[in-house]
Amino acid sequence: GARLTVVAHDRVGLLADVAASLALQRTSVRAARAWDQGEYAVSVWDLADDLLDPAVLRTRLDAIVAGRAQPSSACAGSTRSASPTTRPPGG
Repeated sequence: GARLTVVAHDRVGLLADVAASLALQRTSVRAARAWDQGEYAVSVWDLADDLLDPAVLRTRLDAIVAGRAQPSSACAGSTRSASPTTRPPGG
């Protein structure tokens, strides 16, 4: 699998937006960790897919943030659920 690291200015909904962009890509998330570093949020995503294009993921994330993409349609019909965990680095 691949590992995706996202570093951005911390804001409400950032983690959900990243998760939605991965859902639009239909990428399985094996694990996710998130923490803050001052004004920045850091999240590390362990993904099942090996071949992901960072430019495509960025485009999808930008579309979700701008309201041009609706991730709920990509998630419709999914019966899997996940329990994300939040831990500090090294935790």
